[in-house]
Amino acid sequence: SQGDRPKEAFKTVPETSAKESMTGVVYVEKPNAKALKNELSKAQLLDKNYRMVSADASSATLDDASRYIAVPIVPAFAEMSPTDAVSFSWFSLIAGNGRQVMPFSTKVLGNRRSHR
Repeated sequence: SQGDRPKEAFKTVPETSAKESMTGVVYVEKPNAKALKNELSKAQLLDKNYRMVSADASSATLDDASRYIAVPIVPAFAEMSPTDAVSFSWFSLIAGNGRQVMPFSTKVLGNRRSHR
């Protein structure tokens, strides 16, 4: 049974697994995270396949990653020209952008389990 496996077997999970994957993100200060998430969602630029998490210091080019949240974005936003992107009133909330390993949303994880 699975319960008999040594715990060490679970420590060999690769950086990208069935529960998380590398994706494009924008970084926002924690107090502004919900507002930015809502605005990105309204503009259909939020990647709802992933959950927001704390910024990863190794991925983020920020002064202090602990002050920021990584918000997953759709590729279309990552590829948008800076001239178009700054036209959004909420663009000033974004402190930076990059790529980071992000956990899948519970909706995505649930869908994966039901397709087995």
